[in-house]
Amino acid sequence: MKATVLTVIVSCMFANAARAQNFYELSGKQYCESVMDKFRSDCVSLNAKKDASCREKGVCDLEKHIAKIQDYKAALEQLNSGKIADADRSSFQDSIDKMKAELDANKNAAETYERTARACADARQDVYDFFDKTVIPETDRAASNAKDRRKELLEQLDKAEVLQRAAKDKRDSLSDSDPQKAQMQEEYEKNAAAYREAEAQLAEFNRTYGNDIDSGVRRLIDYYKTQQSGHRIAIEQQKDRSESCGKVEYMSY
Repeated sequence: MKATVLTVIVSCMFANAARAQNFYELSGKQYCESVMDKFRSDCVSLNAKKDASCREKGVCDLEKHIAKIQDYKAALEQLNSGKIADADRSSFQDSIDKMKAELDANKNAAETYERTARACADARQDVYDFFDKTVIPETDRAASNAKDRRKELLEQLDKAEVLQRAAKDKRDSLSDSDPQKAQMQEEYEKNAAAYREAEAQLAEFNRTYGNDIDSGVRRLIDYYKTQQSGHRIAIEQQKDRSESCGKVEYMSY
């Protein structure tokens, strides 16, 4: 009865952690679904912020903007030089005004793009840091703890098997008339129950964490690091976008 109650307790304990720390199962998932349960909510929140911050895709063509400024300044210089015929001045002024409006529009857009690029880079950096400082080390730690626990369970199983075998051999060596026979039978049954309990705990552990913890964790962390590499590239791209747009934003004309 006691062994049955213990089995139920252990089963419930493992069941609560199963989806969080079965590293093999997690390694087959993607994005935040691959993260242990206790970190999944934070992962979802950070990625939602990243997606919202990176929604703006506008870019600034610095070389094109510089060329447009040069054309604008050259047109102003030509207008002010008096070389434009009076009949053409109005249409020429209109073209200058149009260039100025385009430059102003580029400047205003650059201000928005520069701000959103910085926000996107920061949000991606938050995701990167979350995996670098929390998810990866905590996954490593959880795996290490799981391996230690599996080692303990294996040792308990081996010990229970030795005790069960010793009790059986002692019992079988006694004749039916020996007064110790009943006592050794009781000892054997107790050790057999302990062996079954240790066997059940190990089986439940393997169902929860998987038989090959190292392989699952290695695949999982390799996946995390691949995702980090993608974030690092995207962060640098956003920084470049921010720099280009900042130059457009503050360039005089």
